[in-house]
Formats: sequence, structure tokens, C-alpha cells
Amino acid sequence: MITSVVYAIGTRPEMIRSAGIIRAMELTPELDVVILDTGQHYDYRMMRLFREEFGVTATTVELGVKATNAVQQTSKIMARSGEAIDELRPDIVCVFGDTNSSLAVALAAMKSCVRLAHIEAGCRSFDRRMQEEQNRRLIDHVADLLIAVSPAGQRNLIREGVCGSIHLCGDPQFDAFLAASAGPATRKNRARSRVGLVTIHRPENVDDRHHLAEILKTLDESSQRTGLTWNFPVHPRTAKLLPASVGRSIRVIDPLSYQDLLAMLSKADVCVTDSGGLQKDAFWMRVPCVTLRPSTEWTETVDAGDNTLVSSTSEMVAAIEASSATDLGELKYNPYGSGDAAQQIVNLITVWFSNSAEAPIR
Repeated sequence: MITSVVYAIGTRPEMIRSAGIIRAMELTPELDVVILDTGQHYDYRMMRLFREEFGVTATTVELGVKATNAVQQTSKIMARSGEAIDELRPDIVCVFGDTNSSLAVALAAMKSCVRLAHIEAGCRSFDRRMQEEQNRRLIDHVADLLIAVSPAGQRNLIREGVCGSIHLCGDPQFDAFLAASAGPATRKNRARSRVGLVTIHRPENVDDRHHLAEILKTLDESSQRTGLTWNFPVHPRTAKLLPASVGRSIRVIDPLSYQDLLAMLSKADVCVTDSGGLQKDAFWMRVPCVTLRPSTEWTETVDAGDNTLVSSTSEMVAAIEASSATDLGELKYNPYGSGDAAQQIVNLITVWFSNSAEAPIR
């Protein structure tokens, strides 16, 4: 018996983390997978480029939602994905992470009475002001199958008393990291070029032009104390709001493939970001990270002392100076698994659905 799967993807990080899962599904005779591309990231460099980079060839249904307002985006994706689910009639819908796309498709699956799997369930920043925190909490409480990527996520789900079936499979992003890089690069193997990597895209950091200019000014000021020059691959959202001058120490470049981004990260003395995924990449690459957010869902990286949260530009220079001088050494403990998460997840979904197919959908 073939189990039909609709796998929803809306953003570049979801593609990076999901590619291995989708490829494993394509190679599993018991599964028939269709990608639902919501269009949340509709720039070629942010989505189709990554489908091509990761060799994802599964049939794709494109919803083409391009709204940027969060309410409009979520409601339009929910409506269009609901229509697609009604037409495709899958046995199970998979969503990943905490984006507006994931929430919208999860709600559409629930309303269509289709079983829902949430991959990367249980992550918590405990900051309800974050849209991502709102999204992932809602998804977790409507999902039938909850797949945690770390023991902390699993514990959060148990503590909250979610109704779905909870499982720990490791982090498929770590699979992608291992496949796209030469692995961790300790400082003794890193060129002493005094280079930093910076990525900024979150609305609270870029939508206010003055605040974005202040961040860039602070990065430029930090170079005077550290000798760092900054490589800045610019997200299309950020590019529209950049000031005319970004500072002499900052080199603005186009978005990079995941492999090229990791190659650049491996040469860096420090990473400054507001991205969730890059915090973990830096953790695995053994590059100190300064995160321009007051909270993070990847609490393990902070607990390990490898990631420093800053909530204002006044804290940035000191954090960058201290982090760029830090040698993290070898990775002694990785809470995100051993690099086989994608296959574990596909095996789990196959067995779980087979065992639950006759049970009523809650």
C-alpha cells in the first residue's frame, strides 16, 4: 500500500533542512511525495536555486503566494493549501519548523481532516513576542505526529502535554551540514585573516531603516577594535532597505548557495546573525556566534557558551570583540543527532502511518 505525502515548504531554510527528507521519501517505495511550495520565499535565489542545489526533483505544486504582510500571507497560504490538499487528498501532510507557511498549511490539514506531522517540533525560545514562537506552539498542539530534533525539544513537548505522538529523530539540518561541508573547522585549521560573516533579515532588524543603519554602523565600528572585515550575503528583503553606504569594512554580496555559505563560515572568526539556522551551522563549524536577538529557540548553543545573544546595538561591539577572540575547540557534544535524521524521520513516518491508518483522526 502506498502512503501519499504532501510536504509543505515555503522558505529557504525549510528547503535546506528538508531536502534530505524529501530525497529519502522519493527513494522509499511505500511513499509517494508531492512538494507544496507556498511561495513565501519567491525570489529565485531564495527557493528554486536551493531545490536545484539539493537535487530535489519531486513533483511540486506551486501556490504562488507573495504577500509580505503576515496576516495576509498566512490566510492566503491557508486558503490555497486547503484547496491543494482537497484536490490531492494525501494520507499525511508534513510541515517543518515555524514559518507562516508551516502554520497555514498545518491549519489547512487539520481543517481538511488529514493527519499532520510536524518536523522540528518542540523548539522553544519562550519569547511569545516572536511570530515563530507563536507559530510553532500552535502547530505542535494540532499535530498528530511530533518529531523533535533535540532532547530539549522532546522535553518541551512532554511538559506541555501535547496530544500527538512524540518522537526524537535528530536534526536533518545537521545531515545537510555534513553533506555540504568538510565538517567542523577548529581555529587552528582556520586562516588568520580576521574575517566575519554577517546575515540580517528579521523584520525587527531590517524593516526600520534607521535601526538597520545603526546595526551596520556598529559592525563597522567593531572592525576598528577587532581588525575584522565583514562578508555580508544580503537577503532580498534586506537589500531593499540598505543605506547608500554600509561602511568600509562591510562587503555586500549576493545570496549564496548553502555550500558556499558554509565555506565562507568556515573561514570566519565570528558570525553575526539573526538567522536561526546559521546559529547551529556556526555551532557545528566551531565559529563563535553573536545573535542579534533577545532570545533563541536553539538554547543548546547558548548553554554551551558558543552563542551570545544581544538585544541592542550597544551590546554588539563588546560581544563581537569577545567572541572573535574565542577558540571554541572541538565539538564535544552535539544534541542534534549523528547525521542520519532524514532517514530516521522517513522510517518513522512510514511505520507510524501504517500503524495509525485505521485509527480515527483526532
